[in-house]
Amino acid sequence: MEKILSFNDYEGTYKNSNELVLEGINLDIFAGKMVAIIGQSGAGKSTLFAAILNQLSIKKGDLFIEGKSIQKMSKKDYKNFLQTVGYLTQGDDLVSTDTVFKNVYREVKLSNNFFVNLFNLDWKKKQKHVLEILEKLNIFDKAFSLVSELSGGQKHRVQIARLLTNKKKLILADEPTTGLDIILSQEVIDLLKKVNEENHATVLVTLHDLNLLENNFEDYVAIREGKILKQGKVEEITKEFIEELYKK
Repeated sequence: MEKILSFNDYEGTYKNSNELVLEGINLDIFAGKMVAIIGQSGAGKSTLFAAILNQLSIKKGDLFIEGKSIQKMSKKDYKNFLQTVGYLTQGDDLVSTDTVFKNVYREVKLSNNFFVNLFNLDWKKKQKHVLEILEKLNIFDKAFSLVSELSGGQKHRVQIARLLTNKKKLILADEPTTGLDIILSQEVIDLLKKVNEENHATVLVTLHDLNLLENNFEDYVAIREGKILKQGKVEEITKEFIEELYKK
């Protein structure tokens, strides 16, 4: 199975800082997997995403992206990689004064053909693509509603619809269930599973609600104080380990 990400003895700081925020990270992420990243608040879960997004200064080791060192990648190659990454944040990054359709349509990859763009020849094709995705996520009836009129759960569907438009290879979902009840939280995880299964995307999800681990994830990575405490299969997690991970 192909490795999409590989951390080798990685240590890093935020730029303009000398404090290590990730230390001794050894981690392989395989293509097509859906992996939960767990740990206390401030443990380094989101920081792992920051490393992937090249927001840290590497002090030791390396991060390999599809076999290429992030330190040796050209700006063009890294930019091309970023175009294959979808980022789902804890907050709401939708344009509330625009319709659902407009918010999703913006994410549709523009054609590289100058004349197609100039005369908007593929508008109907793009429109059909967006509407098909909205229908798949059961928000077709909200296509021309303003985002400001949607419920929290519907907004999450719109965010995930944007991830489906360009068939991203890697999804980074940063605590996507924060502030949601258990029913809406499960709905969000189910939608991410749909992205994983239908697009064969690799999906990394930072979690605060451990009730969502079982039945949703096969693999996990546990982080404490910027270090990987353990990684493996969710079914192997014990009560004693969880107590150790979350002890003050």
